[in-house]
Amino acid sequence: MIAELRISDLGEIITGNTPPTADRSLYDGRYPLIMPTDIVEGEKYIGDTEETVSDKGFIKYRKSIIPKDTPCVVTIGSIGKKICLSKEDSFTNQAINAVKVHKDKYDPVFVFYLLKYNLPQVKNLSSGTASGRENVSKSSFAKIKVKLLKDLPTQKKIASILSAYDDLIEINNQRIQLLKEIAEEIYKEWFVRMRFPGYQDYKFYDKEGKEVAHGTQGALPGGWDRVQLGEVIAPVKRKPKVKKDQYLTDGSIPVIDQGDNLIAGYVNDVGYKQTDPLPVLIFGDHTRRVKYVNFPFACGADGTQLIYPKNQNLLPTYFYLAVKGIDLSNFHYSRHFKFLKSEHITIPDDQIVIKYNELTSNFLEEIDVLRNKNQILKETRDLLLPRLISGKMDVSELAINEVTSSNLVNENHLQTH
Repeated sequence: MIAELRISDLGEIITGNTPPTADRSLYDGRYPLIMPTDIVEGEKYIGDTEETVSDKGFIKYRKSIIPKDTPCVVTIGSIGKKICLSKEDSFTNQAINAVKVHKDKYDPVFVFYLLKYNLPQVKNLSSGTASGRENVSKSSFAKIKVKLLKDLPTQKKIASILSAYDDLIEINNQRIQLLKEIAEEIYKEWFVRMRFPGYQDYKFYDKEGKEVAHGTQGALPGGWDRVQLGEVIAPVKRKPKVKKDQYLTDGSIPVIDQGDNLIAGYVNDVGYKQTDPLPVLIFGDHTRRVKYVNFPFACGADGTQLIYPKNQNLLPTYFYLAVKGIDLSNFHYSRHFKFLKSEHITIPDDQIVIKYNELTSNFLEEIDVLRNKNQILKETRDLLLPRLISGKMDVSELAINEVTSSNLVNENHLQTH
């Protein structure tokens, strides 16, 4: 049976708070503080949040805590785009409306997918703010009408089908993260702790050129150098940037900007297509994000800088991690590229950096494979979403235990190797 209800009928709507950042005693605890920047579009759960709330913060804000599997919808800023489920007891900031679902009537995971399907309604209600940011009030959000199947077992079946895809996406994301961590750990071992293969045969020198013992802070092997990034990057001839209102949800050319996701959208106009040089790094002038891109793309919006080294032996992994490792957090909100170029990176001898890149380039290739698989999973899930939520696809004969991520892998031949 299809019913039309308001979002407020599905559960208690909770709008979060941001504890005063000047009082750090409210932070750095065991409770995640979910903010829009923690949410990745198209993904069900988030990873570690940038901030957490302490036990003291819990006592002060306990009325706004949300339990595991609570749908969280961004209603200030990037509205109509971002939604997630809480993985554990959590707090949210004021840019998020959470729906603490009435579990006796509705399945929380089903409600997550229901709200995901209805995100365009949230977008259409935006009233804006004095600063020009998109905004949907709590009262307006509560009044949004949604159509849903009221039968709880059916809701659980639909949630199980769609979750099978998201579970696989999360497994692939965990593998991507592990590959990144392995590459970064080898980088630190070789180029920070200076324990690269054969380091015992090198002499080490301090900034004044005096020979010192291995492990001396700031010392470099003979033949290595430490220079400003701006000295080692080559100018890149770039195509025109794509404005945000030109982004498409599908297309032939992926758009890379400084946002959370690797791919922000698509265009079809080949006049925007950047094919040379590749691979290249994309740096977010405001967000400070560094993205490694090894496929043709279009540059999105304002604030993206293309970074390519004069010495191509630094590519691919070493140069990416060297730039990614530069800490610009002390510069706060600013145009950061000028600060990035003034920071120093280590330039090893070609023999060592080539050996490192040969060792770790397979990691980047495997990450690309996993990302491509995730894209296929997301596209398939999003095709099923409207048919399942609307009831057009009948699941009455399906047993919940028949839908698992492992079955999905076998059926779609998406096994990871």
